[in-house]
Amino acid sequence: MIKNLSKPVFATPFYRHLSTSSNPTPILWVNGGTSDIASAIIERAVNQKFRVFSAARKIPNNKNRRVEYVELANNATFDIEKMQHLFDDHLLVHPNQDLTVVNAVGGAHPTRDTDLRKLNIDSVYTVATALDNHLENKEYKARSNFVQLSSAAANWLSDEYGLTKREADELLLKNTSFQNIQNLYVFRIGYAVQSLDRLTRNLTSHAMSPEQLARHSLVIPIIYHNGQEPNFHPVNMTDIEEAALNVRRFLTSNKNRIIINAVGQEEFTCTEFLRAYTEMLGVPFIPMPVSSDEFDVFAKYFPYGHIAGYAAEYAKLEKETQLDTDNFRKLLGRELTPLSHVAKNIELSEVFIPNPFMKYIPRVVKTILTSREAQKNALPTLLSTSYRAMKTYLRAKLGLKKNR
Repeated sequence: MIKNLSKPVFATPFYRHLSTSSNPTPILWVNGGTSDIASAIIERAVNQKFRVFSAARKIPNNKNRRVEYVELANNATFDIEKMQHLFDDHLLVHPNQDLTVVNAVGGAHPTRDTDLRKLNIDSVYTVATALDNHLENKEYKARSNFVQLSSAAANWLSDEYGLTKREADELLLKNTSFQNIQNLYVFRIGYAVQSLDRLTRNLTSHAMSPEQLARHSLVIPIIYHNGQEPNFHPVNMTDIEEAALNVRRFLTSNKNRIIINAVGQEEFTCTEFLRAYTEMLGVPFIPMPVSSDEFDVFAKYFPYGHIAGYAAEYAKLEKETQLDTDNFRKLLGRELTPLSHVAKNIELSEVFIPNPFMKYIPRVVKTILTSREAQKNALPTLLSTSYRAMKTYLRAKLGLKKNR
């Protein structure tokens, strides 16, 4: 059953609206501009006539002529001086111009080779300090906004991923040394979903996304821990990108330090969430229970996209608490977008959904062939779940044929 947890808002003003009609073109700088969420924010900013800088380690081949690309040198996001030089060289901001810096670096999910402390804490501090120094060294005082894209996992998870995200958030919010950044927002983003029409424009989602599973998986894995399914509060990508750009228009005081819980308000069980996608795409829903222990094995030895350690930890939460989304909705000035809108006004025949298994299966095979540890600890789980999946699929297909 889907629960809508929304409640009336906007009864009393929370933000003071700032008119920008007489100001020069607003500027957006995005670190990590090639990530899914960062790319979506950039696309919206371009459409809203921002001057947009996209900073990333690799410049995309399909450049947008209305975006100015900045190549991040190796370890630039861990070197305050290097990062400040980039800001100094490119950000020639008018005294009355709005400057918003969105930092998507530091959103790394844990893998076997990830240094989470370096990626989730050190990089965040480096970028914020470099921006603060850049503003200090200028004669003007631009209206500056720093938006850190964090994770809702910081509210719940007690593993290294959740702890490092929480520590990075607190570092920004409680650090008194950032005197020149006027407004500092931490967006704790939940499970982000995007409209299927974006897939027709080659804006693909994270591997093993719900639409990919619904379209290409023979069975739909439903994770259970102690007999319970995890809950989801999916948030639409359009809400995240709109709110991120709206921070420049809404202020509560001269210096804001605010957490934005960017999560949805509809609550789904794992079954409800994935069934919704099969119904949108018009394909049979064939669920197969997967224990959290089995998912742990896949996340450890065969990580890919949403098959990851943070997801395994999330699945074990006894009870996920619904977060306060008042600030998020007030930034939007409206209620949040429901899940059903991901397929609104979409011609499904035109939607191309990439098949994640084309890359995932070879990766799994390579791991099994090259890792003795995986052969010993993961192969039995891989074989048993594969056999169960095929049996579940064939039984369902036979049942569907009988019912015709």
